[in-house]
Amino acid sequence: MSSLPPDTISVHNSQVTVDAEAIADGLGLTVDALRQEMAEGRVVSVAETGIAEDDGRLRLTFRHGERIWRIVRLADGTLVDERNVEPNTAQVAEGRDAQRAP
Repeated sequence: MSSLPPDTISVHNSQVTVDAEAIADGLGLTVDALRQEMAEGRVVSVAETGIAEDDGRLRLTFRHGERIWRIVRLADGTLVDERNVEPNTAQVAEGRDAQRAP
């Protein structure tokens, strides 16, 4: 795990924006390849917001094939880069833990 610059993620009116270079790097792609793979539906993402003791946290997970990259924004605004996350194979097999990125 490593820290990322705070401007990697921005949130305005519940709309989350993540720097394309950060996503591409996290998934081992170029920005052009990321855009192409997203356009073709081969990059999926999930956004989760914390509640109760996790209030103020935001977890974003991006998946491309077998590669998973997760970025977590802590309540204090610190960003944590989690690379090479192991998928929950039962959820992946059932398709429950990913949505298509817009």
